[in-house]
Amino acid sequence: MNSRRYFREGWLILVLLTAVFLTVVWSLQAAGWAKDLDLLNWVVLGGVLVGVLLAKSPLPGGVAHPLATLLGLGWITRLAFRFTPETLPWDQRAIMVWERVVRWLDAVVAGQAGGDQAIFVLQMALLMWLIVYTGTWYLFRAYSPWSALIPAGTTILINTYYAQASVTGFFLLFILFSYLLVARTNLLEREEEWRRASVIYPPDIVIDFLRDGTIFAVVVLALAWAVPSIVDGAWSNPTLAKLGRPWGEVQRTWTRLFGTLNYRGSGGTAVGGGWFGQSMTFRGPLNLSDEVIMYVYAPEGKGRYWRAAVFDTYTGAGWTTTNARVVTVDQEPARIPLIEDAGGREAVEMTFEMIRPAGALLFTPAQPVQVSMPVKVLLAGPAAESGPLAETPETAVTQIYARQPLVAGDRYTVVAAIPEVDERSLRQAGTNYPSYIVPHYTALPPTVPKEVIRLAEELTAGLETPYDKAKAIERYLRNIRYDENIPGPRPGEDGVYYFLFRELAGYCDYYAAAMAVMLRAVGIPARVAQGYAVGTYDPDAQVYEVRGVDAHTWVEVYFPGYGWIEFEPTAAEPPLDRPASLEENEGRQPGADRERAPRDPLDRLRDLQEAFEPPELPTRPALTRIQRPSVRVVAVPVGVVLGSAVALGLSVAVLRRRWRDFPFVEQVYDQLVLLGRLVGLRPSATQTPREYVRTLAQNVPGAREVLDRLGLLVSKARFARQRLTAEDEEEARRLWDQGRDKVVVWALRQVPRQWPHRARGAVSAWWKKRRQRRKKWNV
Repeated sequence: MNSRRYFREGWLILVLLTAVFLTVVWSLQAAGWAKDLDLLNWVVLGGVLVGVLLAKSPLPGGVAHPLATLLGLGWITRLAFRFTPETLPWDQRAIMVWERVVRWLDAVVAGQAGGDQAIFVLQMALLMWLIVYTGTWYLFRAYSPWSALIPAGTTILINTYYAQASVTGFFLLFILFSYLLVARTNLLEREEEWRRASVIYPPDIVIDFLRDGTIFAVVVLALAWAVPSIVDGAWSNPTLAKLGRPWGEVQRTWTRLFGTLNYRGSGGTAVGGGWFGQSMTFRGPLNLSDEVIMYVYAPEGKGRYWRAAVFDTYTGAGWTTTNARVVTVDQEPARIPLIEDAGGREAVEMTFEMIRPAGALLFTPAQPVQVSMPVKVLLAGPAAESGPLAETPETAVTQIYARQPLVAGDRYTVVAAIPEVDERSLRQAGTNYPSYIVPHYTALPPTVPKEVIRLAEELTAGLETPYDKAKAIERYLRNIRYDENIPGPRPGEDGVYYFLFRELAGYCDYYAAAMAVMLRAVGIPARVAQGYAVGTYDPDAQVYEVRGVDAHTWVEVYFPGYGWIEFEPTAAEPPLDRPASLEENEGRQPGADRERAPRDPLDRLRDLQEAFEPPELPTRPALTRIQRPSVRVVAVPVGVVLGSAVALGLSVAVLRRRWRDFPFVEQVYDQLVLLGRLVGLRPSATQTPREYVRTLAQNVPGAREVLDRLGLLVSKARFARQRLTAEDEEEARRLWDQGRDKVVVWALRQVPRQWPHRARGAVSAWWKKRRQRRKKWNV
């Protein structure tokens, strides 16, 4: 029988490999991306079983791999039966599963947002099957653990980075199991070499390797625990951020394909600042972090929202932007379009200090008109179709990005036109909208349920002005229960209908979407905005502290003469109440100076654009009460020093235990072997101790005679009939005292010279061995 059919690798490798894969799927389940991810456990077990059986079979890779793919599709389809009624026969259930996949593909190809979490689960099952099967195949066919560890490690690393829940423990377990798997696989190769060379070795060597390897891995993980805080440093963030720019496109596509997954995190990307893309899809439970995102230096009372994105089109599954195009503004400071409908606004300068940047995304107040750096402006909607930026209405500005990614501590200053308008002015604004506003910002898809439109009409019946209608809808929504743990709409279900009529609870995404849809249903232009609520104001530091829990979604309604005005329908947020009349509050007669007053803010804005001077900001000590030093940042140098001391102490303890029962000359020989291995001089299986020491002596200047004599004593201790005398022991100690320092200094000098060559040699040998194995097994 062919020897490759025997299970000579042992059960330990199989257990460690399975533990590696299960740790990956457990981290995905703990992240809470979607329901039913527990079926990945069965995918792993099935993939390992198929991988082992096919690797041990005589089938070549060209036959085994297609067979494994068919088995995987069948197994995953069987596991997906949980998404179908149990009363149906198995063939109809299989057809239902694949029809569901086809519907999702049709929606994606049509550019719509994907809302079926089951499709995400099935795709993750397929991905894990490929990772598990290929990793198992190559491990048991070619002793290559990296074919399993690299794709599995990439998966768990991305999951750890972007998951809204903490899954670091699973990542550490993955590293531990991976290290033990690599150690056991390499030991298995050494064992086969020893057998071929008829070298005798202790049978319990596996236990020693795994025990010492576990201790080493735990020490390394303890040292690495504080390292992630270094990534926030200014020396590393620019490089990481530049590498992450192409990934932003992947994130946008991911948001569209799997919009109902729970990955919003702290309001956005796991980078920490918040992922605010070109779409907002209705999701299930929300979990926000408490990390500080940024500080905003602004006058007290002048902030309400820090906007990241606005959406102009409702899809039923969420909101998105249309006709998007990017315009680059190279001037410094960058000028943003200022629309004529900007009455009732005040010019305000605000400076943003990013603590957890979201790549290059800039947060601004409503209607920014100037930014203190070159930017890229994302335009969308009907006003974004063509023309230079200077001639484009502000309503087209969807997002603003810096030209270069931001790092922790970066600051930028924004000049914004902040609304300071009263209720009377908004009631008198009328309905003389610009020509491009009404057709687009009142449009709704035909799939919006009639119950939603009927409710909007009932709430606004008898009201004359758009402002009163908006306030009526806002008041109604603020009476709906706020809940961040809702399951989310069913696949294909309208999100606003789900919020208003089936769940009767939700969070800010649902409140804002419902208000904007109902306003559009009664002919009032509205859109949805995302970013952060104002946060907490510190009067001593004169700064707003914005955290991940402040991530928010709100509504903007268009009023002729005043532009986009914010409304707050979310029950958990403070109401956004405006004064009845600013003129009455200031002691003036209504209508006094009315022709001139609305234009004064615009004049001040234009004057401010001509002479831009960023304000002087408080120094960092003023923020010590708000921003405490991170424990992990402090732990880096302390952890490195303590960890190095622990590692050194453990190494000494292990060596002393190793030499405890050795005669002195054997201790000397073992130390010479360790130093020789450090520089790439390993004893071969055919060398005697004296021959090896003589080879070593030829490379150590000034120690040849000493080492020759020590080699003779080692051979005498091992092979002579008479034991070493006390005089021989004393001579060995004296010789080692003379030559030890020279050997150690020589070895330390050779390390930086030898390791590059050894690394290249190791890679070359590994590649050669891999090619030989692939050729041997016809892979």
